[in-house]
Amino acid sequence: MYAAVSRKNIRSVLILLALGLASGLGWGIAAGEFTHFSRVLGMSLSKISSVWTIIAIAALLYGWLPRIGSVLNWLLLGAWIFIEMLWEVGIVGWSAMQWTPFAYAHYSVPIHELSLAPLVVLTALTAGLTWVGLIGFRRRSIG
Repeated sequence: MYAAVSRKNIRSVLILLALGLASGLGWGIAAGEFTHFSRVLGMSLSKISSVWTIIAIAALLYGWLPRIGSVLNWLLLGAWIFIEMLWEVGIVGWSAMQWTPFAYAHYSVPIHELSLAPLVVLTALTAGLTWVGLIGFRRRSIG
């Protein structure tokens, strides 16, 4: 399970890197200047800890609740997306948005104002959740 989580973490970084590069290049080509390239790339890479948190929650749920863990993880992700949509149209406030891991690296926060502390906390939370998920996976009787 650890190898699967590690591969997912590496893949997510590569996807966010590719997305940031493509978005930055696309913006630069369309605008005729590349002054925003580093900002766009930085905003894409700032989402790494948020994505890793979702992967860690999936590992936790799979480790301890293998039969319904996948369903619970999709429900949680769907709830976070729903909260984001409600925030986008102004139905819920920022305090509701802060229940999602993506609020801490949100596009509405300029990259130069983005605090690293919540991203470090999310990364530490990711490590803890993954570790607890691995403990649950090892305790199961498989075979």
